[in-house]
Parts: sequence; structure tokens; C-alpha cells
Amino acid sequence: DESVPEAPLSLSATSESGGRVRLEWVASPSPNVAGYRVYRSNAPFESTAQLLNPSLLSSLTYFDTPPAGSPSYYRVVPVSGAQVVGVPSSLASATADATAPTASL
Repeated sequence: DESVPEAPLSLSATSESGGRVRLEWVASPSPNVAGYRVYRSNAPFESTAQLLNPSLLSSLTYFDTPPAGSPSYYRVVPVSGAQVVGVPSSLASATADATAPTASL
């Protein structure tokens, strides 16, 4: 199928402990999606965004460890089985937690 996949829905980015950002989204409604590519940028949204996953994701969750202290901006792009790149998701952003973990003694 050579049709362009529709964008995934409801992308969210949530800061977690340890400097991680959890990304979650709802699957593209297109039936021809083989997987997803996740992109990160340090501004909302540059053409120089960094591809985070070298192989397509089949899951609807991704964990990133971006540089701490400044916002990171994300988009998820579906790719079809015929390698047709789809419409990007809406933008989501989060700032990684820069607080070092502590231990109780």
C-alpha cells in the first residue's frame, strides 16, 4: 500500500525520575503502518530533529534520556510497510528531571 499513513494521535511526553522522558501515543488510524520513528529537537520543531530509534518501533511507548535542564520537543512519525513516511504527530515537550537521586541510610 503506497498511501501516506495518517499521524499518530495524542502524543504525550512525561518527565520521570532519573532524567527519563516517557513518550506515549495512540496508534495511527491507517491500517498500513509498519512502525514508528521518534524525533527529538531542542526547539519547537526544527528541520534538524534527531531520529532517536534506528529501527521502527512497533510499540506505542518510548523512553528517552535527553539533556537535562531544558525542554525537549518530540514528534512521532508513522512509516508504512512500503516505507512511505507518514504525517507527523502533534508536538509534545518535556524537561528532563536534573535532580540526582538520593538514598536513605
